[in-house]
Amino acid sequence: MINAIIVDDESAARASLALEINLHCPQITVVAEASSVEEGVETVRNNPHASLLFLDIQLTDGSGFDLLQKINFEICRSFSPRHIVNMFKPAPPI
Repeated sequence: MINAIIVDDESAARASLALEINLHCPQITVVAEASSVEEGVETVRNNPHASLLFLDIQLTDGSGFDLLQKINFEICRSFSPRHIVNMFKPAPPI
């Protein structure tokens, strides 16, 4: 079993990703979610058995890369970056 954390500032995006994971990836369990860089850092620290991180690039208080910089190597050693995917879609004009 793979334990995962989702970090995204949009609650609908977190819920949608969690649903897709539950439907299509039975080997992955979402053990925690966070909505900001600071909350994400604490969530990763509080879930040392998580080995997969779904991380939004643009968060309200910084970027996903800011989160990675704030987590020290001791905490990150269980994470093994494989892919970075940016699914940025600009908002439609109003």
